[in-house]
Amino acid sequence: MFNKTYVLDLIKNRRATKRMLPNYTISDEDLRVITESMRWTSMSYGVWSYRILVVPKGELRDALTPAFMHQPSFINSSHVILLISSKEEFIRNQQMAYSFDHAIPEHAASVRQDRFKAVFNNWEMNQVVPEEWSSKQTYIALGSAMITAAHLGIDSAPYEGFNRFEIDQILEEYHLIDQKNERLSVAIGFGKADLNDKMVHFFDKTRMDEDKFTIFVQGNDTINSRIKK
Repeated sequence: MFNKTYVLDLIKNRRATKRMLPNYTISDEDLRVITESMRWTSMSYGVWSYRILVVPKGELRDALTPAFMHQPSFINSSHVILLISSKEEFIRNQQMAYSFDHAIPEHAASVRQDRFKAVFNNWEMNQVVPEEWSSKQTYIALGSAMITAAHLGIDSAPYEGFNRFEIDQILEEYHLIDQKNERLSVAIGFGKADLNDKMVHFFDKTRMDEDKFTIFVQGNDTINSRIKK
C-alpha cells in the first residue's frame, strides 16, 4: 500500500549529523544515486548554473579541513560534496546558451531567444544578482541530496561554516575551479552517525508550530483574522 507520508517521515526524522563514524564508506552505487538525484534536481529557467565536486578522504580533504574549521563530521564523513556555483559573466556568456542549446531543439531557435529575454527581464525587474541566484539553485540540490541519502539510510551534514575564499583558492590550486567563473556555494558530508558520541546531534530537533508556519488562505475571513492579530 502506498505510504503518503514516507517522504515526510524521512524529512522529519533526518538530523544534521555532527559526528560521523570514521571507518564507514558509502558504496559507489549509493553515492551515485545521491549525485544523480542532485543532477536531476529542478533548475530555475532550466539553466545549468552549478556543478558538484565529490571529495573522498585524502589529500584534498586534508587541505580543505582548516578552511572548514576542523569540523569533526567534515573530517570523518565518507564523502563530502562541494556545490560549486557560477558567477555572473560565466552564466550570461556561456552557461545560459549552453543550457538552452541542449534543451531547445535547433528548429525552435526563436524559443531560445525568447527564453534569454525572459530570464534577463525577470532579473532586471526583480533586481536579481545572478551570482546569488546561482548560489540559491545549489540549495535545491542540497535538499534533494539530503532526502535521497536519508532514503538510503545514510546520514548527512550540510556545511555553511567555512572560509569560502580559502577554499576557492585551494580548489583553483588543484585545478578544480577557475575563480573567475566559479565559487563554492555550500557543502554537504555523507556517512554514518556515531551514535555513541553524545554530541552527534547536539539537541532535539524542533520546528516552528504548524499554525504559525502554515497559513491556508481561503478568503477575506482568513486575511482579516490575521490582520486583527
